[in-house]
This record gives sequence, structure tokens and C-alpha cells, in this order.
Amino acid sequence: MKKLWVVVAVVILWSTPVGAFPRHAGASGRFQSLMFQIGFGVDGCTDHWCDHVDPLVFLRTNVGFRFLKYVEVGVHVGLLFGHPDAPAGRDVDTDWNVFLGPEVRGLLPLDRIAGFPMDLWAGLALGWDRFMESGKQYFGPWWVDYDTRADGVALAWGFGADYVLTSRVGLGLGFWFYKPWFNDECTEARGSIRCDDVDNDDIGVIWTVGFQATYYWAL
Repeated sequence: MKKLWVVVAVVILWSTPVGAFPRHAGASGRFQSLMFQIGFGVDGCTDHWCDHVDPLVFLRTNVGFRFLKYVEVGVHVGLLFGHPDAPAGRDVDTDWNVFLGPEVRGLLPLDRIAGFPMDLWAGLALGWDRFMESGKQYFGPWWVDYDTRADGVALAWGFGADYVLTSRVGLGLGFWFYKPWFNDECTEARGSIRCDDVDNDDIGVIWTVGFQATYYWAL
């Protein structure tokens, strides 16, 4: 008799539509979850400080806690690389920024509106930014190695959309912009360090556009 009830239960579960059960473990399990996201794409920057920098690539990670259906908070890390096109008298090897800060994100699920699991989102982050550049600079008859760095605060804002492919994986497209304000710029060369004030009026924004993959750990 016990075996008969087991068979009946299996048949009922097999024949019952998926929509009759709660979807927390399915696509909408993301409504209360930990989110691990990685993004990759093209970046660039604007204004005078980027006169010798061409667009290149970025790498970004976001780790967040979606404690409400429409709100997520977490940590935002961005590695923003530029392709140096150095002026005369300088040979630049690397040119990049790193951003780290807390992020808050608002989300609009389209599950009921459009009939498929998708989130529209907009985010805002405020944190620390470091600019770094290294290469060789011409001093008289010699080329001298140098390293330049600048630290400051930066505001980041972005928007995009994520489509949930499975209960745990999503793919999307995101746009992010970073606006740094640096205190000073320090250059180390020939065994000495020189720091100069930064004219933040010459600093524009770093823009990024790219794809992103997300892993949802439902809670």
C-alpha cells in the first residue's frame, strides 16, 4: 500500500503544471538572493585628461544582497583600462583606474508585465578611485622609468537589463559611468617623488558598455 501511495504522488507531481507551485526556487528566486555578477566590455574617457588615452576594455564585479524585490545593496569593483597614445617625449606602458565602493541598485522585474523573467535596473555607487600610469619619460639624453598615481573619490552610476536564463544564471547588458575627483597626482621617477595639484575641471567621466553574467543564490 505504501508503494502505491508513492507511485500516486509521483504521478501527481509529474502531471501538475509548474506554475501551480511557488516559483521561489525558479526564475523568481532571485527576488531574495545573493547576486554575483561579472561584466566585461569596452570603456573610454572624456575631457583633457584623456587626450592621450584611447578606448580599451574594463572588468567589473558586483556582489549584492537583494533583500527586497526591488532593492539590492552590495559592493562594486571596477578595473578600467585605457590604451595609451602617449605624446612626444613619453612612452606609456599602462594606463588604468580602479574603483571600489558600496552600491545600491533599484530593480524593476518584468516577469508579470512582459511574461518572461527579466530585470531592468539602475545603480548608484560612491567610493574610492585610483588612477595609475607607468612608462618611460625622456629626460635629456636618457629615458627614465616613471610611475604616476592619483587617489580620490568617485561617483558611479549605471543602468541596464538582465535576462534570467535559468533559476541561477542571468545574462545582460550594462552601461556604467565613473566621475572621479582627485586630490593630487604624484609621479615617482629617478628615485624621487613629486606631487602636483590636479585640475579636476580637466577630468571628465569614464564610460563603459558591455555584457554581464549573473549568478543568483536564492535565500
